[in-house]
Amino acid sequence: MRSARLPLATLLVLFAATLGALLAFAGIFWVMCLWLASLLPDFGSG
Repeated sequence: MRSARLPLATLLVLFAATLGALLAFAGIFWVMCLWLASLLPDFGSG
């Protein structure tokens, strides 16, 4: 089988979609951490 080269536009779209998904996941995780920290008063005091 020949490995067909993907166009640059397709690679950019895939990269943008992957980066967007990672940023969305990180944002949700950060919000959940802040929410848990607000629920537990002694969570951030160490």
